[in-house]
Amino acid sequence: MPSQGRNDWLAALALFCNERGVLETDMLSWALTHPALHGHGEDRIMKTVSGIYREKVSDHGTKVADYSHGRAASPRPPSTKASEAEWPTPAALSPRLRPVPAFNENLFPPALRPALRDVAHRLQCPPDWPAVAWMVMMGAVVGNRCGIRPKQLDTGWLEVPNLWGAIVADPSKMKTPTLNAALYPLKELDRVARNEHRDNIRSHEAEAEVLKARKEAIKKKLTRAADKGIEDDLMSLQAQLANLEATSAPVARRYLVNDSTVEKLVELLIDNPRGLLVFRDELTGLLLTWEKQGRETDRQFYLEAWNGTGDYGSDRIGRGSSYVQNCCLSLLGGIQPDKLANYLRQTQNGENDGMTQRFSLLTWPDPRPFKYIDVVPDHAAHADAAELLRRLDALDPIKAGATIRPGDLIPAFHFDLAAQEVFVAWLTKWQLALESSDESPALVQHLAKYRKLFPALALLFHLLEIVSGATAPGPVSQWAAELAEQWCAYFAAHARRIYAYGANGSNAATLGEHISKGHLKANFTARDIQRKGWQGLTDKVAVATALEDLVEASWIRELHAQPASEVGRPHSTVYEANPSIFLKGPESRAH
Repeated sequence: MPSQGRNDWLAALALFCNERGVLETDMLSWALTHPALHGHGEDRIMKTVSGIYREKVSDHGTKVADYSHGRAASPRPPSTKASEAEWPTPAALSPRLRPVPAFNENLFPPALRPALRDVAHRLQCPPDWPAVAWMVMMGAVVGNRCGIRPKQLDTGWLEVPNLWGAIVADPSKMKTPTLNAALYPLKELDRVARNEHRDNIRSHEAEAEVLKARKEAIKKKLTRAADKGIEDDLMSLQAQLANLEATSAPVARRYLVNDSTVEKLVELLIDNPRGLLVFRDELTGLLLTWEKQGRETDRQFYLEAWNGTGDYGSDRIGRGSSYVQNCCLSLLGGIQPDKLANYLRQTQNGENDGMTQRFSLLTWPDPRPFKYIDVVPDHAAHADAAELLRRLDALDPIKAGATIRPGDLIPAFHFDLAAQEVFVAWLTKWQLALESSDESPALVQHLAKYRKLFPALALLFHLLEIVSGATAPGPVSQWAAELAEQWCAYFAAHARRIYAYGANGSNAATLGEHISKGHLKANFTARDIQRKGWQGLTDKVAVATALEDLVEASWIRELHAQPASEVGRPHSTVYEANPSIFLKGPESRAH
C-alpha cells in the first residue's frame, strides 16, 4: 500500500464497515494493529475512522460522505439548539484503553516458567507482572559486571543490562504482593549477605582486639628496652610494631534499597560497584521527592545512573568528595494510572527530560477476572529459580564467554552471527519506523530507548540459559535475540496504551461511561464532574477536554450558562446528555 494512498483506502474501508454494522471500536482496534497501516500514525488513523462513523448518521437523514474520490465533505457539527427529537446519533468514543495483545507464556524464559506461572496463578495477577519483576531483578544482579557490544566491529557502543520497570494498575490490584513474591529470591540473597556481613563484623572486631593486645605488649617491651638502652631490641620491636596492620572493616554486599537519599545511595554504590536495585511499592513516593525544594539534583542523579556506565562525582562542603565509577541503578515499582498520566502529560507539554522514557519495562495489562485460588505454592519451582539467581550472581563473565580489551573496565559479550542478523534487521526496521512516525514525540523518544532494551534483554536471557545449563558459554545466541525482539514488541504495545492514556485521549470515554450509567444529574457542570474525583478527571483541564470531546461526539451539548451564585464568580456552563445514550447500549460505544 503506497503511503500516499493509505488514508483514502482506510476511509473507504471504514465507510464499508460502518454500512455493514461493524462497531467503530472493532474497526479502530483492527486498524491500529494492521501491518499495512504501520507508521501511518495513531492519531491520523483514529481521526479518519471516527470522522467516517460520526458523519454517517443516515438514520436521521444526514447525507453520507462520498469517498469515491478519496475526499470527504466536512463533518456536520452537532446543533446545540436542536430539540430533543433532533439530537444527532452519538458517535462511538475512542476506547478507554488502547488494546494490548494477550500475554503469551512462551515469553517466559523456560528456566523461570514454572515459578512465574505459579506466582501469577496463586495471586491471580497478570503473568507479565512477575516476569517484568524478574527481568529487572536479573539486570540488577548482573549490573555492570558485564555488558554487550551490539555491533561486531564498532566497540564504542556498550550496554549493561540494568533496567527500569513499572507495573501500572489501579489501587488494590495486588501490585505489591506480586512484586514482593517475584522479588523473594533477591531478598533472600540480600538476607544471606547481611548475615555474612554480621559474622564478618564479629570476626573483624575480634581481630581488632587481638591486634590491640599485640600492640600493647610490644609497647611494653619497647619501654623496657628503651630503659635498658638495648638498641638491637629497640630496632626489632619497632619493626614488629610497624608490621602490625589493621585489616579493613568488611563491606556489606547490598542488592536491594527501598528508601534512601541520593547521598546515601552514592555511599552504597561506592561499596557495591556492581550496582543496586531501588524498589518502591509505589513509585509516586520516589517521584515526589524529586520535586521537593533542595532535591533538584536527585532527579539528575537518577537520569545518569540509568546508563550504568557513567562515572558520578559529588563534591559538597561539609560532606567531602565522593566518586562512583560506572554508576549503575536498576529501578522497579508500581504506579497508579492517574499518577503516571500526570507525568506523561508533563513530557508532552515541553517538560520532558527523558525520565519516563527510561522506564522501558512498562506494563499495563488487562486485569484478570477474579477467581478464588487456594493451592500450595510450587516450592520446588521457586527453589530452582532462586538457585538460578544465585548462580547468576556468582557468574564469572569471562568464563561465560565475555572478552575484555586492554584498558576496558567492563567485560563484554557479542551476538553470534545468526543473532547479529536478527538484531541488525530489527534495529534497521525499528529506526526507520520511528523516523517516519507521526506519533507523539514523547512516545517516539520512549521507543527510541529500546536500542538499549533489546541487547540488554538478549544478554540476560543468554546468561540465564548458561547458568541453567541449557546452553554453553559463548556469544549471545539467536534464541536470546529473538526472544528479546518479542519482548520489545510486547512493551511497545503497552507503551502506546500508556502514552495514549496520558494524553487525555481516554478521559472522554471515562466520562461518557459515567454519564450513561446515570452517575450525574440530568443537567450538570464541569465542577460537578471534578467533585466526583473519577479516574483521569480530577483537574479542570482534563475535565474541560473530556467535555469538548463529548460535545463533538454528540453525547452531550451545552444547555445554558448557570447564573453566578456569588459576586465575582464566573458563570458555569450547564450540559445535558443525549437521551439516546441511555437507550442504545452506550457502554458498547464507550469501551
